[in-house]
Amino acid sequence: MNIKRTLTSIAIIGAIVFTGNSYAETSDKDKEEKKSPSSWLNLSENELAAVEKYATDYKTFIYKTPTELTFVTETIERAEKQGFKRLTENSNLKPGARFYDVNRDRTISLIVMGKKDLEQGTRIVGAHIDSPRLELKGRPLYEKQNFAMLQTYVHGGIKTYQWVNIPLALVGRVDKKDGTVVNILVIGRIGMFYQTKDEQSSGRWNNETSSWDELPGSYRKPIRNGIRMAKKLAPTDMLMMPVIKGEV
Repeated sequence: MNIKRTLTSIAIIGAIVFTGNSYAETSDKDKEEKKSPSSWLNLSENELAAVEKYATDYKTFIYKTPTELTFVTETIERAEKQGFKRLTENSNLKPGARFYDVNRDRTISLIVMGKKDLEQGTRIVGAHIDSPRLELKGRPLYEKQNFAMLQTYVHGGIKTYQWVNIPLALVGRVDKKDGTVVNILVIGRIGMFYQTKDEQSSGRWNNETSSWDELPGSYRKPIRNGIRMAKKLAPTDMLMMPVIKGEV
């Protein structure tokens, strides 16, 4: 008798029987679950509250993060509340320490130091930031039939027909040749304003001279608050902004 062949046959038969029983048990379980018209009816009050809380928090996060820039800003704020600190050359890489590292304000890495040496392995979870939006092209502005038009392209697999009834906001920043980063704030017909990333310089666009006018330091906070409102990082509130007579 070929013992090896016999054991193989027994194993195959056992696997077939096991699979058949598992399928029968799964089928019966599916039938029981299908008796309920909705899975919501099977949840307890505490489970329903947890689902609603998670969904509400998720929707709030999406509302605040229309672009990669706002996603990273919001994630930093949330990560710091969970004990994460910015990674530097002098960071103490002790077990359990939490750090975050940002690349060009558009990607972020969250790091938790393990107890074992790095040579013994790491665990990495990666995901891309998918912020559905209409994005301006590199040189978007053109004129057609006496209208100023903006060329855009779709980002994030959105349904374009849904955007007809969605109020849009202009969110973005300008990276100048000298390396200065400038956030832009547009308030309807009131005006267009800028503020450097370090918030040390603010200004507004002057239509008469077609140039930017730097504003005094007293407007630093209102413009900063306005930028945060536009990025959905702060609730809507009143702003004291400089207005040139005849522009409103």
